[in-house]
Amino acid sequence: MPRFLFVIVALVAFWAMGRAPASVSRPVWIIIVALVWFGVMFVLLLRATLESLERTLRGDVEMTPVGEERVSEPLRELTERYTALGLIRATPPLAVAMSNEAILVGFVERDGDVAGSTFCIQPAVGAAVTSYDFFSRFEGDQGALTTSPSRGGSVLRSTPGALRQVFLDADPATLLLRHREALAWLGTQGVRARTLRVDEFETVFRRALAQQRAAFRAARLGYALTAIWRTITKATPNIGPLREQRGIAAAVRRLT
Repeated sequence: MPRFLFVIVALVAFWAMGRAPASVSRPVWIIIVALVWFGVMFVLLLRATLESLERTLRGDVEMTPVGEERVSEPLRELTERYTALGLIRATPPLAVAMSNEAILVGFVERDGDVAGSTFCIQPAVGAAVTSYDFFSRFEGDQGALTTSPSRGGSVLRSTPGALRQVFLDADPATLLLRHREALAWLGTQGVRARTLRVDEFETVFRRALAQQRAAFRAARLGYALTAIWRTITKATPNIGPLREQRGIAAAVRRLT
């Protein structure tokens, strides 16, 4: 949605505040205009959020191999750090077309149960954002665990069976350690991760997107309102170790 609409609505509201009808006192008129302005702005924000989620959670997301020249230096450094941690590259650099284009490189632990991705997102406005994560799929593909260093992935509601933990600004080595600790704890609760093959990275990635999209399509308004609230308040329900998170016991019971 064009940003200028928000500006136009705000200008109209300020203009209207100075033109109270003779039958209404100025303070009351300002309150009325302010309430109408808030309502219109909220509807515009809700619509923009829904449109953004539709683009992000596309059912036909394109993942196109591109040359190494598309890999930025920060992203290249991250890929080297992942390799140093013992993971092997599962994909070439991929241009992933969602709400904003991203360059992503996938990794899988050889004969292991951990995969990961390093990626660079170029927003429509502002500097590129480079980040990374680790993830595992549970036996029977009944769910997954994702560990990341930023709040971004926690803006959306979790899909059924999807567990997440966030360690703000943790480096890749620390993040991987925390991910393994969570897997070990889940194992004691009867939830085990399955072995991942190098050639299934894209399939696993697409499956996660499809599950997220299905959950979004089933509750579009709830997803949008949650995204707005968490973005404004910076609320992150998945901060810290998995075993210490609120509601984790019930989430684990649903997986066993």
